[in-house]
Amino acid sequence: MKTEEGNKLIADFMGMKYNPELKRAFIDGKWRYRTLHFDTDWNWMMSAVKKVEATDDGYYDVRIMGSYCEILTLDEDVIVQMSERENPKITATWLAVVEFIEWYNTQK
Repeated sequence: MKTEEGNKLIADFMGMKYNPELKRAFIDGKWRYRTLHFDTDWNWMMSAVKKVEATDDGYYDVRIMGSYCEILTLDEDVIVQMSERENPKITATWLAVVEFIEWYNTQK
């Protein structure tokens, strides 16, 4: 999945309005940012991680270790595992969150 598509998927999951033509997100009552930054900014990424852990069923845990990220149920059942040895830690986390959201959306 391309970065822009993954960032839009995360934005949708988080309930953000996003206009791909303007490349802006509607946040706190205002259109902001030229692009979504989930793939490059830890503040953005951690807000997505918190949303994963606070899903309606509240049943998931995100573990980030080095260049490895996994998302699992509180019963330790692994949903997603992602390792990116050649890329930054945020890349593994972003890929895991995107894969989790794709999986989560099929569970509804």
